[in-house]
Order: sequence, then structure tokens, then C-alpha cells
Amino acid sequence: MKSLVTALTGLLLLGGCASQTPNYIVLDPQLQGISQQTAQALPLSVSTRDLRTANYVVKFDEGDGAAKLVSPSDSPRAQLEALLRKGFADAGYSIDPASARSLHVDLDQLLTLVTESTFGYEANTRIDIKVLATNGSHTLAKEFRTKGMRQGAMSADFATLELELNKLMTQIATAVIQDKELNEFLTQGGQQ
Repeated sequence: MKSLVTALTGLLLLGGCASQTPNYIVLDPQLQGISQQTAQALPLSVSTRDLRTANYVVKFDEGDGAAKLVSPSDSPRAQLEALLRKGFADAGYSIDPASARSLHVDLDQLLTLVTESTFGYEANTRIDIKVLATNGSHTLAKEFRTKGMRQGAMSADFATLELELNKLMTQIATAVIQDKELNEFLTQGGQQ
């Protein structure tokens, strides 16, 4: 009888742990295969701002008006800036905060909206950024957007949502770093 009570207690504890969901999403995008964009180590200043109206990156729409909001473990702005600095360094630029050649990035949207139903879930992710490049007295403005969608038969799990967000952050950063028009603009005029 004592072993039955112990086993049932263990099952209840494990069931309680299994129903707990994490309180945050871990953002850790990683760049791979960045191609050389400049033959010279041109100085480049990189800065970012987070212009999103809310701090959360995942919103679970539960249908009854209530929503569960999940924040990132680290600042998306800081993650994006670190990604861009590393990527532009890998592309051949010399990252220099005092450079007149600069790249300013505004993070306008970074959100996964999860809609759950009886039969599964759908997770739609969207990332929007605006880039303002300056080279001497000239400027170039561009917008970049990436989207992703996942569906599943069960409820959405955090690992899948994290993978999707990290993949899309990597995609958008790579698109900025390897954008032909942007690199031609930044490299024109040689060293300044």
C-alpha cells in the first residue's frame, strides 16, 4: 500500500511538472556562411533600436479573450545587434563605433502569434526591420521582412517556437548583411 501511495504521489508530481510551461523564449540566432562583401577592412558603425510596442515575442491566443504572453530571455535588440556586428565583421568590415560609415537598424516587429484549437495549433511569426545606412553625406533606407508559419497536431511546444524565431532572426540578419545594394552603398568611395 505504501509503495502504491508513493507511486501515485510521484505521478502527480510529474504530471504537475509536465503541465508547467516555460516563462520565456531563448533567442540565440547563429550566422553561418557569410560571404566576403569587401576586399578592404572598411570601418562600419552598427547600432540598433527596439521600436516594438511590447516586450513579449510570443502571444498564445486562447480564444476566450485571454492571451498568454511570453517574453524573450535576452533583449532581441541586443541579440540582433550582436548578430549584425559579427556578420558584418565576417563579411570583411571593421566594426568601429566612431565610423562615419554607419548602419542603424530599427526592430519594428518580432512576434509569433500562436492560435491553438482542439485539433492542433498554428504559429505565425513575423519580423520587420528598417535599415538606415550612412556613407559620408549620403544615406540609403531599406526595409526587410521575414515570415514563418508552423502547424502541428498537438499544442505548440517552446522548443519548436524557439527554433523558428532563431531561424527567422538568422534569415533576416543574413539578408541585411548580404544585401547587394546595401553593400555597394557602404563600399562606394573606398575608405573615408
